[in-house]
Amino acid sequence: MDASERGRLLNRLADLIERDRTYLAALETLDNGKPYVISYLVDLDMVIKCLRYYAGWADKYHGKTIPIDGDFFSYTRHEPVGVCGQIIPWNFPLLMQAWKLGPALATGNVVVMKVAEQTPLTALYVANLIKEVDETQFKKILGYIQSGKQEGAKLLCGGGAAADRGYFIQPTVFGDVQDGMTIAKEEIFGPVMQVLKFKTIEEVVGRANNSTYGLAAAVFTKDLDKANYLSQALQAGTVWVNCYDVFGAQAPFGGYKMSGSGRELGEYGLQAYTEVKTVTVRVPQKNS
Repeated sequence: MDASERGRLLNRLADLIERDRTYLAALETLDNGKPYVISYLVDLDMVIKCLRYYAGWADKYHGKTIPIDGDFFSYTRHEPVGVCGQIIPWNFPLLMQAWKLGPALATGNVVVMKVAEQTPLTALYVANLIKEVDETQFKKILGYIQSGKQEGAKLLCGGGAAADRGYFIQPTVFGDVQDGMTIAKEEIFGPVMQVLKFKTIEEVVGRANNSTYGLAAAVFTKDLDKANYLSQALQAGTVWVNCYDVFGAQAPFGGYKMSGSGRELGEYGLQAYTEVKTVTVRVPQKNS
């Protein structure tokens, strides 16, 4: 398929998603459990922008001519990998799908995708099963809260179910948290805040980097020198300064260490879906 046609079809997909935005937001909320206003205003908005962004790249992500020494013509081609196996999580089902489909299809690949079993987004009949996965996550978060208590963290507020029905948990804050505690080392995916004290900036860097993970970090300070120092010293794929959870289809996202390899979004998000081939041709000499 021509590259421009791939871009046209991706834009058409974005058009259809925009047309059915209300239904998709309702389905996302039913499937995932996030507030409808977030599904509609945030998730769907970012999905549409992401697809349109990569639609624009379809006929612009190309190779270069390289001026190597000698009588040679050298250039690179960005060729599609072929068939891409993609796996996405449950927390942003539609958005993660767009992050994967956008660059892969824009560069001419075929996609075989495994969606999270908790949020398959295939049909309404799985709603009862989803309500039951919700229960699993609810119990998992309560388990983390219990581990915080058992390991010596101080429960400052919350710590239990927020209602008699449904799977809602009270906003929970732990103080006196130590680096080795489970709630300090693992991502909880629930309304649980762990508060740890520090004395020096160098101590913060050492403790923050003493982790097998490095997806994202945030720094809140009015001191520009501290912000610059920490943003360079922290071993994380994204560092937010005086903000948090800010994404744009144009900016790459990915992690260090066990938080994944490669990057999604932005121009960097195209790299995983192409092989760079160098072609060098000897230029024949003209007859004298």
